[in-house]
Amino acid sequence: MTRRLLILFFVYMLVEGVLRKWVFPGGASFYIAFKYMILAAALGLYFAAYRRVRTVNAAEAGALYVYGAIFIVFFVISDWNYEAFIALVYALGMLPIVFLCGELVSTRIDLDGFAKIFLVLTFGACLLGLVQFNSPVDAPINAYADSLELISDVAVIEDRITGFARARITGPFPYISGFAQFLPFALVLAWYCAYSQRGRWRWAGFACVIMVMGNLFMTGSRSVALTGAAISAVYLGLAIWGEGYVAGKMSKLLKMGMVAAVILIGVGMLYQLADTILYRNELASDADERVGGLLLAPLSTFEDAGLLGHGLGSTFTTSNFYQYFDEVAHERTMLEVGAVGFIVLASVRLILQGMGVMVWIRMRDKRLKGLALGMLMVETSVVWTLPYYQHVQYAIVMSSFGLLFALRRLDRLETPQTHEQAMMSRLMVAA
Repeated sequence: MTRRLLILFFVYMLVEGVLRKWVFPGGASFYIAFKYMILAAALGLYFAAYRRVRTVNAAEAGALYVYGAIFIVFFVISDWNYEAFIALVYALGMLPIVFLCGELVSTRIDLDGFAKIFLVLTFGACLLGLVQFNSPVDAPINAYADSLELISDVAVIEDRITGFARARITGPFPYISGFAQFLPFALVLAWYCAYSQRGRWRWAGFACVIMVMGNLFMTGSRSVALTGAAISAVYLGLAIWGEGYVAGKMSKLLKMGMVAAVILIGVGMLYQLADTILYRNELASDADERVGGLLLAPLSTFEDAGLLGHGLGSTFTTSNFYQYFDEVAHERTMLEVGAVGFIVLASVRLILQGMGVMVWIRMRDKRLKGLALGMLMVETSVVWTLPYYQHVQYAIVMSSFGLLFALRRLDRLETPQTHEQAMMSRLMVAA
């Protein structure tokens, strides 16, 4: 039942924007709260179960507990108001995903099933994105959620070849950012299906890779387009030169032929979209400033944040503090928990990242290791990833950690031990 609730969570993550934009507009608080209610129910069933799948070791669990404890401490020393409570729920609500992913993919069959379900969901989301990109900019399908403004008022991208302005797509999500954060995670699972499955699911995986890459360009986000290109480059290399990564016995020549076909089809379909992204970058002329600003964001926010910040929830739109700053979305974490809290949270984040790298290095099954590498790339796609206000990105980051630790368990269960490892295990048991 826990696994079904987690699958429901991922399905609802896509459906939420559809409900908010076109079915029952408004009521964002209820839709967001329902997402956390699904996770709370899954967590309750997980602890109530007689037998639980444990994939997180003591050190990793300790790091996650410290991460959560920091927010609890700052909640205690903050003003005990509604905004602070909601901020605490946002900060802690997605952490259980790391522990629950073991139930989601407890066997290789579960892993393949989840990847296929996600592949189908991604196809639907990308088809919607394709329709949005080719629809008029002021069409209702391109509107944001919870707003009477059409997307043409805030986010368009110019096509150099046709000269037309096109909407930056949101897919089934309420805003561009959610879709842009979802797509790299979907791309990794699409590549997993492409190289680990056989028959129709392999070709469906390759087709989904092209669809996702196209949608990455259609979002108009340069960073996620670059992330998608990096992920695909890695998997193309593994597919051609990585022995044991592709399921079934295939000659290197056949693998190269398959990959070449995907590249040729993809280049033909994605050329105009990629050119649109490059043209936007030329018009913006702020790439260097944006990269530098992203890397130095904590330093630039230090003076306004102070040592202990302004309290959880202080950057909500209803607070007086929010009115003082013009743009606080990127620096909200430091503004609320201060330099001290931010340094501790970022340190825990880096420690978890290091643990993830060690998990990947020690894995033996090639296909599981390839998927784990993709999860690592998703986790590191944002420099200072403490996105507890960005629900989709927070869920994706925690899911990447959770799946990485769950893959370690599958690797240990399914990879045969060498003679030396088996002898060492017997000696340790005897001792």
